[in-house]
This record gives sequence, C-alpha cells and structure tokens, in this order.
Amino acid sequence: MDCLQWTPCRGVALWLAALLLSSNLEVSLGNHALDCCLTVNPKPIPKAIVSSYREQLKDDGCSINAIVRNIVNA
Repeated sequence: MDCLQWTPCRGVALWLAALLLSSNLEVSLGNHALDCCLTVNPKPIPKAIVSSYREQLKDDGCSINAIVRNIVNA
C-alpha cells in the first residue's frame, strides 16, 4: 500500500504529524518562564503585609528557586 496514492492514509499521516507537532510545541513552550526573579533578598517580611505568594522553581525555566511574595500596598 502506497500512502501517496491512498487519500485516507495521507489524512491519517497528516493528523498524526499535526498531533506530534502540537504536543512537542506545548512541551517546549511550557519550559519557558515568563516572569522570574533574578535575585533574592533574605531579609524577613512581616506576615501582616504579605497578601499572597507563589513558588518559583528552576524546573519551570527560572534560573533560581525562590518564594515570590506580593505585599499589601499601604
């Protein structure tokens, strides 16, 4: 069976190629961090002014591990 002459075979091949490309694109884009801290400050911040926080990881594409804290505006 020759895929170049049989239309359903070409359709399946194109569908599989599109699926493979889209899954690789999703994985590669997932490893690029958009907003990373470049340095850390070991100085403590009072809990009362911390509104939220998130963890920054090297595995997510950042160069350092850190806890990013958002503080309440005075």
